[in-house]
Amino acid sequence: MSQEEFEITQAISTVCFDLVRQGYSLDEIKSGLGNVMSAVGNDNVSKLVDAQDVLDECKRTMKELSDQADFYCGK
Repeated sequence: MSQEEFEITQAISTVCFDLVRQGYSLDEIKSGLGNVMSAVGNDNVSKLVDAQDVLDECKRTMKELSDQADFYCGK
């Protein structure tokens, strides 16, 4: 694993840990990460992805999930 890959993995882990502390379930986080990965693409062509963009997209997705849960739960 390259240094850049390690740093990205650490950043994603930190964000996920923070989301768990905020009350998100692991299923919600997994779903959000799946959405981010779909947005990035999973083709065989190697792409350079800005880690901050991935993290920002993950946070946006988690916020959307939170808003939807609040709406359906009547909060």
